[in-house]
Amino acid sequence: MIIIDNIREENLNQALKKLKKKWQDSKAVEELRDRKYFTKPSAKKRVQKEKAVRKQLRTAKTQLEFLNLKKIPKKFIGL
Repeated sequence: MIIIDNIREENLNQALKKLKKKWQDSKAVEELRDRKYFTKPSAKKRVQKEKAVRKQLRTAKTQLEFLNLKKIPKKFIGL
């Protein structure tokens, strides 16, 4: 349950903004979307692996750009 303190002292818009931020940070929306349909455990694992690969490629690409390499090897781009 999400609780916001000092609602009477703040503007209503500020209180709503805090509520929305806490709601997003709690990841309740993602959990509701995930529970809407059943996904097999193997499908969940596959999606997690794909996300991890994309994240590694993204970080490798940014690291190479940070080192000012003008030509990025294709294996790091994912082609």
